[in-house]
Amino acid sequence: MGFMKKKVLIIFGGLALAAAAVFAAFCIVNFNKVEENPEENKGTNQPAVKRDIAYVNKDAETLDITKVDGIVNVYVFWGNGCPHCKAEWEYIESIRKEHANDFQAFGFEVWYDHDNRTLMETFADAMRVGKVNSVPFTIIGKKTFDATVKGEEFLKAVEEAKKSKFDVYFDKVKQR
Repeated sequence: MGFMKKKVLIIFGGLALAAAAVFAAFCIVNFNKVEENPEENKGTNQPAVKRDIAYVNKDAETLDITKVDGIVNVYVFWGNGCPHCKAEWEYIESIRKEHANDFQAFGFEVWYDHDNRTLMETFADAMRVGKVNSVPFTIIGKKTFDATVKGEEFLKAVEEAKKSKFDVYFDKVKQR
């Protein structure tokens, strides 16, 4: 009888582990999915973007960059410890909620990350800017800023980029 109890416990334990693994896999697969609303997406292949605040990734990698219809990608090359960069990130954070469906920001620290520095040079070359000597260096659509950009200047650049639909990463850099 003791052997039978052990066998039943092993079977039930195995089933419980299998169920937990299936549940975990389901959660991982569905964690980053965006809810689709067919009414908002008529005529497009893009899912609806439903969010309360704009996506901001201060420590992005190129694999993080996405292109979403109607959302402008803002690229910020910054230095860890730079007070001007800190001010720009604070501004971006302050407008995230109000402009949730206007922009998403991708940041690349360039003072301590050689790969990000090379990426900044690639972006600058694609924008025909030449050598970048200061941070923050920000790209919004067809505009570049080699100093802190905020307020009306930032929002105006986002609106212009929405109209032009130009994105340096997808239209120039990624194609190389």
